[in-house]
Amino acid sequence: MIPTKLSVVEVFTQTKQYAVPLYQRAYVWGREGQWEPFWEDVESIASTLASGKGAVPHFLGAVVLAQHDTHGIEIAKRDVIDGQQRLTTLQVLLAALRDQITEAGEAVKGTPAEESLQDLSDSVAPLTRNKGMMHAPDVERHKVWPTNTDRPVFVSVLTAGSPAALDVRFPPAKKKLKHDPDPRPPLVEAYQYFSTEIRRFCAAHAASPRHPLEAIFRAFQTYLQIVASALGRIDPPPLLRSDPLSDHSRRC
Repeated sequence: MIPTKLSVVEVFTQTKQYAVPLYQRAYVWGREGQWEPFWEDVESIASTLASGKGAVPHFLGAVVLAQHDTHGIEIAKRDVIDGQQRLTTLQVLLAALRDQITEAGEAVKGTPAEESLQDLSDSVAPLTRNKGMMHAPDVERHKVWPTNTDRPVFVSVLTAGSPAALDVRFPPAKKKLKHDPDPRPPLVEAYQYFSTEIRRFCAAHAASPRHPLEAIFRAFQTYLQIVASALGRIDPPPLLRSDPLSDHSRRC
């Protein structure tokens, strides 16, 4: 098993699906423990790039993948043995970035900025959607395919198109007390959190020579990296689970 360092863009740019085996747990990451430190890593690199300075590569964590047999026109697949929380979060974050780019492009239609944002959209969109001939398009078009429990919500999050549209599908509930838990699924809250943070980032770097959204993409393109370890095809025992420490870790 030889680990390979890949940028986030390299992880998702190929026509491939990362399938979470059914024995894995559901999506459990939350705001304080995982999303906030995860975004801080992204924002730190993107802020450096937006200011015109050079950045250094940053390690976002590791994933362990196993070969998945495919047949006919099925797209290439890998089973996610460890790191499914991280890969799923990256897909939600990239979907939020994609949708913010679309919104920004609509706001500058007919101006010189429209073309550059369209180019950016063309670069980001393939990171959240497979294209080409597929055996089961409704499933295989997704870069990550979670466990049964998360699939309906994950598809809704990846296809809503905007925070407002997702609120229609999953209306926010009014809280009686500050400590009341939010009843919406974590994947929905993750998308809304990242969308809000991306907006804040753009406002903070509005004076940048290039659009701030480009800095976020450049961070994913080159500087934010994942270490992927590939295994051959395996038949996991029924009790095998991904390491809960690595799934909840801030840095790995």
